[in-house]
Amino acid sequence: FWNPPIIDEAGSVRRSPNSEATNLFTELVSRNIRSLTFARTRRLTELIYTYSRHRLAQANPALAKQIKPYRAGYLPQERRQIEQELFSGQLLGVVATTALELGIDIGDLEATVLTGYPGSIASTWQQAGRSGRGRGESLSFLIALDNPLDQYFMRHPDFFFQKSFENALVNPSNPYILRAHLLCAAWESP
Repeated sequence: FWNPPIIDEAGSVRRSPNSEATNLFTELVSRNIRSLTFARTRRLTELIYTYSRHRLAQANPALAKQIKPYRAGYLPQERRQIEQELFSGQLLGVVATTALELGIDIGDLEATVLTGYPGSIASTWQQAGRSGRGRGESLSFLIALDNPLDQYFMRHPDFFFQKSFENALVNPSNPYILRAHLLCAAWESP
Protein backbone atom coordinates (compact mmCIF):
# COMPACT_ATOMS: atom_id res chain seq x y z
CA PHE A 1 0.00 0.00 0.00
CA TRP A 2 1.40 3.39 -1.01
CA ASN A 3 0.06 6.55 0.60
CA PRO A 4 1.22 9.72 -1.16
CA PRO A 5 3.18 11.98 1.19
CA ILE A 6 1.64 15.02 2.83
CA ILE A 7 2.94 18.16 1.12
CA ASP A 8 1.52 21.14 3.02
CA GLU A 9 2.37 22.72 6.35
CA ALA A 10 -1.05 22.01 7.85
CA GLY A 11 -0.74 18.32 7.06
CA SER A 12 -3.97 18.10 5.12
CA VAL A 13 -2.93 17.90 1.45
CA ARG A 14 -1.25 14.87 -0.07
CA ARG A 15 0.81 14.66 -3.22
CA SER A 16 -1.28 13.76 -6.27
CA PRO A 17 -1.82 10.01 -6.64
CA ASN A 18 -1.56 10.54 -10.41
CA SER A 19 1.92 12.04 -9.98
CA GLU A 20 2.86 9.15 -7.72
CA ALA A 21 1.57 6.66 -10.32
CA THR A 22 3.53 8.44 -13.06
CA ASN A 23 6.72 8.36 -10.98
CA LEU A 24 6.31 4.73 -10.03
CA PHE A 25 5.37 3.59 -13.54
CA THR A 26 8.29 5.41 -15.18
CA GLU A 27 10.70 4.07 -12.56
CA LEU A 28 9.51 0.51 -13.19
CA VAL A 29 9.73 0.88 -16.98
CA SER A 30 13.16 2.53 -16.78
CA ARG A 31 14.34 -0.56 -14.88
CA ASN A 32 12.92 -2.81 -17.64
CA ILE A 33 10.19 -4.14 -15.37
CA ARG A 34 7.14 -5.06 -17.46
CA SER A 35 4.34 -3.06 -15.85
CA LEU A 36 0.66 -2.24 -16.01
CA THR A 37 -0.76 0.86 -14.34
CA PHE A 38 -4.50 1.11 -13.77
CA ALA A 39 -6.20 4.50 -13.72
CA ARG A 40 -9.82 5.12 -12.74
CA THR A 41 -10.91 7.04 -15.87
CA ARG A 42 -10.05 7.36 -19.55
CA ARG A 43 -8.84 10.90 -18.97
CA LEU A 44 -6.49 9.88 -16.16
CA THR A 45 -5.23 6.98 -18.25
CA GLU A 46 -4.24 9.38 -21.01
CA LEU A 47 -2.73 11.89 -18.55
CA ILE A 48 -0.57 9.33 -16.74
CA TYR A 49 0.51 7.92 -20.10
CA THR A 50 1.36 11.39 -21.48
CA TYR A 51 3.33 12.41 -18.38
CA SER A 52 5.14 9.06 -18.34
CA ARG A 53 6.00 9.21 -22.03
CA HIS A 54 7.35 12.75 -21.62
CA ARG A 55 9.47 11.80 -18.61
CA LEU A 56 10.83 8.67 -20.30
CA ALA A 57 11.59 10.59 -23.52
CA GLN A 58 13.81 12.96 -21.56
CA ALA A 59 15.81 10.14 -20.01
CA ASN A 60 15.71 7.49 -22.74
CA PRO A 61 13.72 8.15 -25.95
CA ALA A 62 13.64 4.44 -26.85
CA LEU A 63 11.76 3.64 -23.63
CA ALA A 64 9.12 6.27 -24.41
CA LYS A 65 8.17 4.20 -27.46
CA GLN A 66 7.70 1.06 -25.34
CA ILE A 67 4.63 2.26 -23.43
CA LYS A 68 1.05 2.80 -24.56
CA PRO A 69 -2.35 3.67 -23.14
CA TYR A 70 -5.26 1.22 -23.29
CA ARG A 71 -8.90 2.06 -22.69
CA ALA A 72 -12.40 1.78 -24.06
CA GLY A 73 -13.00 4.11 -26.98
CA TYR A 74 -10.25 2.73 -29.19
CA LEU A 75 -11.23 0.71 -32.22
CA PRO A 76 -11.18 -3.05 -31.59
CA GLN A 77 -8.22 -3.54 -33.94
CA GLU A 78 -6.24 -0.86 -32.07
CA ARG A 79 -6.92 -2.60 -28.78
CA ARG A 80 -5.96 -6.02 -30.19
CA GLN A 81 -2.69 -4.52 -31.48
CA ILE A 82 -1.80 -3.14 -28.04
CA GLU A 83 -2.75 -6.47 -26.42
CA GLN A 84 -0.50 -8.35 -28.86
CA GLU A 85 2.41 -5.96 -28.29
CA LEU A 86 2.04 -6.33 -24.53
CA PHE A 87 1.72 -10.13 -24.71
CA SER A 88 4.75 -10.48 -27.01
CA GLY A 89 6.93 -8.26 -24.83
CA GLN A 90 7.28 -5.45 -27.39
CA LEU A 91 5.82 -3.09 -24.81
CA LEU A 92 7.37 -2.61 -21.39
CA GLY A 93 4.34 -0.89 -19.97
CA VAL A 94 0.72 0.04 -20.43
CA VAL A 95 -1.48 2.55 -18.63
CA ALA A 96 -5.06 1.28 -18.71
CA THR A 97 -8.55 1.62 -17.39
CA THR A 98 -10.37 -1.45 -16.11
CA ALA A 99 -10.61 -2.50 -19.77
CA LEU A 100 -7.55 -4.70 -19.06
CA GLU A 101 -8.81 -6.00 -15.72
CA LEU A 102 -10.47 -9.18 -17.01
CA GLY A 103 -10.54 -11.68 -19.82
CA ILE A 104 -7.47 -10.82 -21.86
CA ASP A 105 -4.23 -12.80 -21.75
CA ILE A 106 -1.53 -10.15 -21.54
CA GLY A 107 1.43 -12.37 -20.80
CA ASP A 108 3.96 -12.19 -18.02
CA LEU A 109 3.89 -8.85 -16.25
CA GLU A 110 6.16 -8.15 -13.32
CA ALA A 111 4.38 -5.20 -11.69
CA THR A 112 1.01 -3.52 -11.39
CA VAL A 113 0.20 -0.07 -10.09
CA LEU A 114 -3.37 0.65 -9.01
CA THR A 115 -4.14 4.37 -8.91
CA GLY A 116 -6.78 4.39 -6.19
CA TYR A 117 -8.86 1.63 -4.66
CA PRO A 118 -10.89 0.13 -7.54
CA GLY A 119 -14.10 -0.02 -5.52
CA SER A 120 -14.21 -3.68 -4.54
CA ILE A 121 -11.92 -6.26 -3.00
CA ALA A 122 -12.46 -8.51 -6.03
CA SER A 123 -11.42 -5.79 -8.52
CA THR A 124 -8.39 -4.92 -6.43
CA TRP A 125 -7.15 -8.51 -6.43
CA GLN A 126 -8.02 -8.92 -10.12
CA GLN A 127 -5.98 -5.86 -11.09
CA ALA A 128 -3.10 -6.71 -8.77
CA GLY A 129 -3.15 -10.27 -10.08
CA ARG A 130 -2.40 -9.16 -13.63
CA SER A 131 1.26 -9.33 -12.60
CA GLY A 132 2.99 -12.42 -11.33
CA ARG A 133 1.45 -14.97 -13.66
CA GLY A 134 4.89 -16.01 -14.88
CA ARG A 135 7.55 -17.85 -12.96
CA GLY A 136 9.24 -14.94 -11.23
CA GLU A 137 8.28 -12.67 -8.39
CA SER A 138 6.02 -9.69 -8.92
CA LEU A 139 5.06 -6.39 -7.34
CA SER A 140 1.73 -4.69 -6.94
CA PHE A 141 1.16 -1.20 -5.58
CA LEU A 142 -2.13 0.32 -4.48
CA ILE A 143 -1.67 4.10 -4.45
CA ALA A 144 -4.27 5.69 -2.19
CA LEU A 145 -6.47 8.54 -3.28
CA ASP A 146 -7.22 11.26 -0.75
CA ASN A 147 -10.67 9.97 0.14
CA PRO A 148 -11.97 8.32 3.32
CA LEU A 149 -12.08 4.73 2.02
CA ASP A 150 -8.60 4.72 0.50
CA GLN A 151 -7.18 6.40 3.59
CA TYR A 152 -8.94 3.88 5.85
CA PHE A 153 -7.20 1.04 4.02
CA MET A 154 -3.87 2.82 4.38
CA ARG A 155 -4.37 3.08 8.14
CA HIS A 156 -5.88 -0.42 8.49
CA PRO A 157 -4.32 -2.72 5.86
CA ASP A 158 -5.27 -5.80 7.90
CA PHE A 159 -8.93 -4.94 7.33
CA PHE A 160 -8.37 -5.12 3.58
CA PHE A 161 -6.41 -8.38 3.67
CA GLN A 162 -8.95 -10.10 5.92
CA LYS A 163 -11.93 -9.23 3.69
CA SER A 164 -13.33 -11.85 1.33
CA PHE A 165 -14.52 -11.10 -2.19
CA GLU A 166 -17.92 -9.54 -2.64
CA ASN A 167 -20.70 -11.53 -4.29
CA ALA A 168 -21.50 -10.47 -7.85
CA LEU A 169 -25.21 -9.90 -8.26
CA VAL A 170 -26.39 -9.42 -11.83
CA ASN A 171 -29.66 -10.46 -13.40
CA PRO A 172 -28.75 -11.48 -16.98
CA SER A 173 -32.44 -11.40 -17.91
CA ASN A 174 -32.65 -7.68 -17.16
CA PRO A 175 -33.30 -6.16 -20.62
CA TYR A 176 -31.38 -2.98 -19.78
CA ILE A 177 -28.27 -4.91 -18.82
CA LEU A 178 -28.64 -7.47 -21.61
CA ARG A 179 -29.06 -4.84 -24.34
CA ALA A 180 -25.94 -2.91 -23.33
CA HIS A 181 -23.84 -6.06 -23.08
CA LEU A 182 -25.02 -7.36 -26.45
CA LEU A 183 -24.13 -4.04 -28.08
CA CYS A 184 -20.65 -4.14 -26.53
CA ALA A 185 -20.14 -7.77 -27.53
CA ALA A 186 -21.19 -7.02 -31.12
CA TRP A 187 -18.81 -4.05 -31.30
CA GLU A 188 -15.89 -6.07 -29.89
CA SER A 189 -16.53 -9.11 -32.08
CA PRO A 190 -13.52 -9.81 -34.34
